[in-house]
Amino acid sequence: MKKTCFHRALCPLLGLLLALPGIAFAEDPLPDKFKIDIGAFFVTNIDTTVALAATAGPVGVGARIDFEDQLGLESREKVPRLDGYYRFGKRSRVDFSYWKIDRDTIFTINETITLGDTTFNINETLFTKFDTETIKASYGWSFYNVPKAELGLSAGLHLTYMDIEVTDLTGGQGSEQADAPVPLPVLGFYVRYNISHRWRFIANSQWFFLDYDAYKGSLTDVRLNVEHQTFKHVGFGFGFNRIAFDFEADDKDDDFRGTFKNINDGFQAYVFAAFGKAKYQQ
Repeated sequence: MKKTCFHRALCPLLGLLLALPGIAFAEDPLPDKFKIDIGAFFVTNIDTTVALAATAGPVGVGARIDFEDQLGLESREKVPRLDGYYRFGKRSRVDFSYWKIDRDTIFTINETITLGDTTFNINETLFTKFDTETIKASYGWSFYNVPKAELGLSAGLHLTYMDIEVTDLTGGQGSEQADAPVPLPVLGFYVRYNISHRWRFIANSQWFFLDYDAYKGSLTDVRLNVEHQTFKHVGFGFGFNRIAFDFEADDKDDDFRGTFKNINDGFQAYVFAAFGKAKYQQ
């Protein structure tokens, strides 16, 4: 039976990857049935805007507040990060990720700000906290998987838990708090390409869009990494990750009513451990 390419648009890419000259590959260069990455996420740009709705009235009431420019939160952070996957067949794998970004500051504002039911006046000193905790899990199906290269599709869950607090320290009683888990189902694809016996390129991308009932949201998560298999089971990697997240909730029974937009751009540096022999398509 004649074999055809999974998708016509992918055929030129596969042909280019498989035809590159002058590169030697071992039959089974990477022991990667199970792999775990432990390292740091250097977030070089954080852009966060939030509008909390008043107790009464529509969610759109109130201007968006920039937590970095208007409330003084740091736009750069360095946090621990965990990633990895487990393969349980020639085509199937489960991927996972975890990191947490905690930020707080004491800042004197230079303008009047309204957040939810509370108005903070110019020259008041505020305590601001904005914490996010991210957990990702997805199932991957590799429609092309040989020792040299791998292409696959993924589906999973991207969970972000937000904890927000803004409190007046000047002597007033003004305070606003909100916390909520935001679980978003995502679809995506991933690529692995072995540049040489020790070096490989990895790309992962996931997307989501929601417009249902009281909730609207979108998510883009793009990760590009290069890895070096330094020893048989241990190596290192580095790369870039961009996560753009926009969410709106107008559910009166929810702890969070408002809009939330967050962009994280940053770099990863990590060591990894890989064990087991991966099974490839014949």
